[in-house]
Amino acid sequence: MKRAIRKVIQGSRYLVSLAVVGAFLAAALTLVYGLIMVGVAIRDTVTAERFTVASTKLLSVHIIDIIDLLLLGTVLYIVAVGLYVLFLDEDIELHGWLAFRDMEDLKTRLVGVIIVLLGVEFLGAVVEWNGRSDILQLGIAVGVAVLALAGFIIATALLDRRGHKAEQDKQPAEQQDS
Repeated sequence: MKRAIRKVIQGSRYLVSLAVVGAFLAAALTLVYGLIMVGVAIRDTVTAERFTVASTKLLSVHIIDIIDLLLLGTVLYIVAVGLYVLFLDEDIELHGWLAFRDMEDLKTRLVGVIIVLLGVEFLGAVVEWNGRSDILQLGIAVGVAVLALAGFIIATALLDRRGHKAEQDKQPAEQQDS
């Protein structure tokens, strides 16, 4: 019985392939849609009858929204790659910044991109701001969220360093025993 359960659990890691495929397809869809929106923005800008300060502001907002969408696609791609590496194939060659040792690496990269997304979203709100709504509350909320997420990244890095130091301290003792 124990052996059968072990085989089921060992094989169940391949269930994550569903999440990998889903995240990858969502990333592809989002990135392609963002690229189409870039084309639409170019077409609308080139065919505009008048170029005014107001139309420039609208273009800025539109481009910020497109960047937001492209960043979301990037996040979905990072999730797909991270899950693939962590659960299915750790030997795949990736750029150094995209290498994942464990789930903490994936979370840290995601938190970094989420911070950028929050910044882009706030920038969009600032550009669209009409002076009537209270943008200060949104700024404070985004600032608090960014601080909390940055705190997470710092705490994770500190714990990771301590873990590596503890492993290094253990290695000489293990080598002396052998």
